[in-house]
Formats: sequence, structure tokens, C-alpha cells
Amino acid sequence: MEATSHTTPAPRQLLNLAGCFDYPSAALAQQLNLQLDQLENTHVRLFINDRGGTKAPPYAGHYLDQHDRRQFMIDFSGICLERGIVISSGHPPDHIPAMLETLALLLAEAKESPGLDINSLLERYYQEWPERFAAALEEHDEVGFYAAAAAELKEILAGLSHGGNSRLDN
Repeated sequence: MEATSHTTPAPRQLLNLAGCFDYPSAALAQQLNLQLDQLENTHVRLFINDRGGTKAPPYAGHYLDQHDRRQFMIDFSGICLERGIVISSGHPPDHIPAMLETLALLLAEAKESPGLDINSLLERYYQEWPERFAAALEEHDEVGFYAAAAAELKEILAGLSHGGNSRLDN
């Protein structure tokens, strides 16, 4: 994970964090001072498959209580289509890295997007799942990298939600 600070713009932080949840590379393992197979095994166990079930599915809908996952994905896809954002067809729309990339795009273009209510978007699509996702990783990530990335993500999203302006169209 690339170190980020509070002075780094949120879109860049979100893109960096989205990349943290991708399949690990040899360069990442070296940066973390881990064996590549250890990092790959952890990634697979957390996000893809493990005995007893995937430990931390990388899908926001998995962590929703009060929303229907299908409707959540339909609604989120609709917002993306309205804004001209194409979500990769390789994953469902609630794939967390894709959602982070989408939010980074929306934040980067918020000043040029009249009527885009960032706080409403954050409340609707980025509020319920991050804490549970981070908790699952905290519990099951034996290398600590993914748990740290999820904790940072939770902090960034909370900061954006409490950032002040409800409309970023000025």
C-alpha cells in the first residue's frame, strides 16, 4: 500500500486503496517484506475462497443489513450510468475496488458536475459497509496489510462524509 497522508487528495487515496485489494504482485510482496506466496494465499483466503467460506468478500452488498443487495447494485449502476461511468463487467457493481474507483472519479469531477450531491452519494452507497468490511479484515488478515488498507479506507470515507460541503458544484 502506498503511504497516504491527510494532505493527499481523496481521489488519489481512493485509487491507491482500490489497488490494495487487487491480486497482489511480487513488487507489493517485496515492499511489504513478505513472501509472494504468503500474500497470495492471504488474498485468496480473504477475498476469493476458503474452507468455511470467504473471510472478507470484496462486495459492499455482503455487508448490508437494511438494503437489498440487488437493488443496491441496480441503484449504484444507475448513478454511474447517469454520470457516464462504465463499471467493469468482470465483477458485480458492488465490487469494492470498482466502487472506490467510481467515487474517486466522481470526487475528481465534482466541481464540473452541477447537482452532484456528494454527501447523499456517500450516505447512500459508502456508509453502511466500510466498518463491517474493515472488521472482517481485522479479524482474518494475518499479514495485516489488508486490514490496514480497510482501516484507512474507513477513515477516508468518514472524513469525506463529515467534510462540510454537501454539494461540491461550485
